[in-house]
Amino acid sequence: MSDRTVSGAAEPLPGQVNPEFLYFAGLRMLQPIAEDVGVRLNPRYGVWDEAALAPAPNEDELTGTLLRSRTVQS
Repeated sequence: MSDRTVSGAAEPLPGQVNPEFLYFAGLRMLQPIAEDVGVRLNPRYGVWDEAALAPAPNEDELTGTLLRSRTVQS
């Protein structure tokens, strides 16, 4: 029987997209759907930061602002 060593995270094969990028792309695609169906953050947790995809303590501490496309209605 031979020994096998396992290093940390697997590197994507050439031509493959990093799985972390796919994860964040999925989150970004899910956000408008959540808004359409009425998902809201409980105010005791702060406000939703669209740029960071996470709660922020208040409006003054948002990471940034997303600019809406003029050609796509959302």
